[in-house]
Amino acid sequence: MPIDHAALDAVVQDTIAPQAAETDRSGTFPRASIDALTKAGLLGLISAEEVGGRGQDMKAAAEVIERVAGVCGSTAMILLMHYSATALIEAHGDKATREAIAGNGHLTTLAFSETGSRSHFWAPLGTAAADGEEVRLDSDKSWVTAAGEADSYVWSSRPLAADGPMTIWLVSSDAAGLDVGGPFDGFGLRGNASNPVKGKGVTVSRSAMLGADGEGLNQALASALPFFLVLNASFSLGLMEALVAKAHDHLVGARLDHLGQSLAEQPQLRAAFAQLRTRTDTVRTFRDDTLAALGTGRADATLRVLQVKAVAGEAAAEVADGVMRVCGGSAFRKSTGVERLFRDSLAARVMAPTTEALHDFVGRATLGLPLF
Repeated sequence: MPIDHAALDAVVQDTIAPQAAETDRSGTFPRASIDALTKAGLLGLISAEEVGGRGQDMKAAAEVIERVAGVCGSTAMILLMHYSATALIEAHGDKATREAIAGNGHLTTLAFSETGSRSHFWAPLGTAAADGEEVRLDSDKSWVTAAGEADSYVWSSRPLAADGPMTIWLVSSDAAGLDVGGPFDGFGLRGNASNPVKGKGVTVSRSAMLGADGEGLNQALASALPFFLVLNASFSLGLMEALVAKAHDHLVGARLDHLGQSLAEQPQLRAAFAQLRTRTDTVRTFRDDTLAALGTGRADATLRVLQVKAVAGEAAAEVADGVMRVCGGSAFRKSTGVERLFRDSLAARVMAPTTEALHDFVGRATLGLPLF
């Protein structure tokens, strides 16, 4: 079932956009926005039709993330993490959980990054220990979006018994032994509840294992990571489009009355805006090419996936800085919304895998070296 664009526009315009500034100011989780996305059937967007979902692909998810990010980065990041975790659950999860997500009654998220290994999510230090048919999980997760708000965590640990760097589990957010830190008081994305979560003696059944023991990294690379990287680029693109739109309105609307001209008639500002527009269009072309590469199984699809978040994240930060300059002093007023978009645009750079890590991966991939 395709995206209902009218329903998406209604959610964005009637619920998400009006709350965005307050979500940022207070750092409050945007529950009403998530509820509105739920009612619009967008939590189950990429769930298979066989379990009641819409059966849509990454391209559709990218469209939704871009649209939401343009008005509220916090809400978009929560949904982005939900889709990334859902991709892994769709590939390896139990039918009941898949049906719950498909029915828009279940919000999930990734719980990979840890205090001890930081942004190196591929090297978990958390442990899994067997006790009959049950497993004890102990871990110190450093960043979990929607921590304490999601219904489940897609949780990484060292393998239970097998070789390999990682095993993945589905952990209910109400499991005993989970301790959510917070509240999150961040520079940007202030409403996405990116808090630490400690797990001490969290008991799950063996059936909570997603896929095979020790194969978690391969599973993440095959399902969750492509969604995360491409949707992260779409997130950055949504912010860039919103920023450029604000720069456009400022240049067209503001005037130099002593010259009888608008700011758009000033050559330097006009040239600066052209660069911002072109940079944004370049990112869109690269993001769309990545989706095309994945959709057609092109030989360079993996390379594009490794590149796309770094390309978009760095461009978003540069465009945000450029818009602040073009809009001048007015951009520093919270009422314009530019400074909020500026702060949100910087998140992609430091979100694992970071730009530096992705550049290393690209270098390894193109020089014939193993990624890890």
